[in-house]
Amino acid sequence: MHTLSVGATGEERARAVFSGLLAGSIGLAVAVFGFVFAHAFYPRDYFPRSLFQVDPSEGGGAPYLGPEGFEPSVSYSSAFESSVFGIHGTGSNGADLLFAGVGLFFFAFGMLWTVSFLSMIARTFRAAAWLDGTRAHVRGLFRTRSIDLATAYVHQGAHTVRIGHRVVSTPTLEASDPATGAKLTLRLEGLGSGRLPPNELRALADAMSRGRGGSDNDRDVLQLAENLRTGAV
Repeated sequence: MHTLSVGATGEERARAVFSGLLAGSIGLAVAVFGFVFAHAFYPRDYFPRSLFQVDPSEGGGAPYLGPEGFEPSVSYSSAFESSVFGIHGTGSNGADLLFAGVGLFFFAFGMLWTVSFLSMIARTFRAAAWLDGTRAHVRGLFRTRSIDLATAYVHQGAHTVRIGHRVVSTPTLEASDPATGAKLTLRLEGLGSGRLPPNELRALADAMSRGRGGSDNDRDVLQLAENLRTGAV
């Protein structure tokens, strides 16, 4: 097995953990605030009480009042939240529902923000690629893709991202298996280590060119393999 240097360095992993946890904590705080805000403003008496209690006129008998005939009040939670959180409802169901919806929006936004940065940390730690004979393996966040470079059609591609006002393009190998339809993208640069070292590029070139014949596709792949060996890609 030949490991390829496409993963993150130790410094990049530490930086990803620090920035991801910091941003994720901010998102979690926003989500908690949104949940408390929505829970405090949601009008408890918005729905008809008949949805939750038995109507004696319908033959169901008197509703169960609990021990000693105590019937809980529907407004106790609002008074409790007002005293604890300092949040007071407007007294209007429509306005309270609007505020509750705003709180739910912040809750959903905060949770998505937190999950995105936690997934960034996991992706940084899981990113890896290796060669096992002529088969290339690329591990992502949730699964590992693999393809046989000796039988797949391989062409040069690019991974382009925008960083601020700059557009950064990273060369890639795009492989597709004509028999199974499987596809794989292999970066030719590490996350922070720059271009793959010459020995790894030669290993990829050897895997791509092994057993190739004289077809048009094979000639294209062989030319790309030669470019990898000479560093022309």
